[in-house]
Amino acid sequence: MKLKRVLAILLAATMILLLVAACAGDAAPAPGGAAGGGQDGGQQAGGGQAGGGQDGGDADAPAPVPGQPIRGGHSVIAPATQAGVAPVGLPWDVNPADAAIIEPFTHGLTAQYLDGRTRLILSQGYEITDNGDGTWTVVHHLHENVYLHPHSLSDSEKVNASLIVWLADRVQYYSAWPTGMIDVYEVGEYHVAFVWEQLRNATPSMTMPWVTSRMIYETYGLDVLAETPISAGPFRVIEYVRGSHVIYERFDRYFREGQPYLDGMTYVFLGDRLTQGLALRTEGEGRVDSVRTLAADFASEFIRDGFDIITMDNITIVAVLPNDDPANPLANPLVRRAVSHAIDRDTIATHLGFGVHTPALQHIPPQFGGFNATPGYGAPPFNVEAGRALMQEAGFGPDNPLRTTLIPRPGLVTDNHAVVIQDMLTEIWIEADLNIMDIGGFTEVRQQTGWDGIMLCAYISWMQPEDSGRMNFEHIPGINPNWLSLVPSDRMLELIEASMFFGDVVPAVMELSDYILDDDFLWIIPIWYQGMINILHPRLYGWAPGDHMLFPEQLWIGG
Repeated sequence: MKLKRVLAILLAATMILLLVAACAGDAAPAPGGAAGGGQDGGQQAGGGQAGGGQDGGDADAPAPVPGQPIRGGHSVIAPATQAGVAPVGLPWDVNPADAAIIEPFTHGLTAQYLDGRTRLILSQGYEITDNGDGTWTVVHHLHENVYLHPHSLSDSEKVNASLIVWLADRVQYYSAWPTGMIDVYEVGEYHVAFVWEQLRNATPSMTMPWVTSRMIYETYGLDVLAETPISAGPFRVIEYVRGSHVIYERFDRYFREGQPYLDGMTYVFLGDRLTQGLALRTEGEGRVDSVRTLAADFASEFIRDGFDIITMDNITIVAVLPNDDPANPLANPLVRRAVSHAIDRDTIATHLGFGVHTPALQHIPPQFGGFNATPGYGAPPFNVEAGRALMQEAGFGPDNPLRTTLIPRPGLVTDNHAVVIQDMLTEIWIEADLNIMDIGGFTEVRQQTGWDGIMLCAYISWMQPEDSGRMNFEHIPGINPNWLSLVPSDRMLELIEASMFFGDVVPAVMELSDYILDDDFLWIIPIWYQGMINILHPRLYGWAPGDHMLFPEQLWIGG
């Protein structure tokens, strides 16, 4: 049972990462969900600016008009992955790092917007029934004109309830159902029921991963299916060279009439920033229309030159995690509040985040449900004098500094970040020796040995605010973040559990936030938000400023 739970939660986490990157469909608001951005699956009203550049299509095409997409052309995208970590034909066995390359050809029943609302894709809508025995049934109504991309056995394999039930069976056999799912069955040719032993806001979105071909599986087996990226998305894969590129062409039987607008797309894997930058500035052959990156300094160069960005910049929160052993001076709430006062978040975001990152004072970002917009809410803000007063109250001063260590997470927090924060801490008489580790050593300290000082780490905000609490702060060894030297109290676990229900969870989530940021302990100290950035050439249209990613079916190229 324990292994099954591990597999279930890992699958659920992978599905959320994949489905949040899935192409958008219609939106159904979740009860109590905040209004938010995202696509509506219809014809997008533009985005991007008019500008010079290669149009990739008809040289005589008219000038682009926002809201009137130009048809044809071929877009070239450089995703952040090098691709090929796992088989891309299997929806139950994809590494999240490869999520970018599946976006153009895949579709699932549902996904989620960043604010937690359910995004309907192959599902037209759903109904929820309380079964009266502690379980709930969610019945999804499928679109009736959805076909899989043509393959050697069929050019007319349809998506129906039978296919979804088969897929659920395969997921259960090879991996595990999402936590809490009991059964899946047909209730009609285009109606499928999912039975759950618990009901939360995420439940309608946590159905199955993207659809794939039952015919290929039953005729040729698992190995062939693993190498055959078949689904119901706007584009089909016509060439895939691992670590090099993926070429997609328009799927003419795509179920949303009029989409996609492009004739095709290429995802090309460019391994270094110099190559990516040259390709973004190139016109004609060798150009790219968008580069996906985590590097804020790289993105800032193009913002200055008139390029646009869309970003999921608020999904990763970098924070200070002090050791909370009662015998450690860092467990003193006075010291924790002083640390928060010592950190100049605005300076870090501006000069090391290059204006792309956002200062953070709470663990739920502005785009997400449960964010508290009350002015002044959150961890203690930058105020060196207030920090010094707290340190003196705790028994420290210029002649009696607190000596500790500072461990930055490699690959996410740069040495420059660590040095700047180290220097800021000296202003409140904390002398922190830097301990720079490789990722293996860092993981060992985080999960196995613990740390005596301060960890400069990060965690992910989830689309549902109650999931953000569970997946970040409830420690399940081997599954969730297991910060060995930062252990949640019984009260925190009670508050997490109290937020796990269907409906308006925001009050419960805010109570949990209050506890995490309370002056009496200040469990974590948020510093900045960051995440994946899409740099967009001005010739690329079909996106909106509120988007967090590119939706392939809505893109078009303008001259």
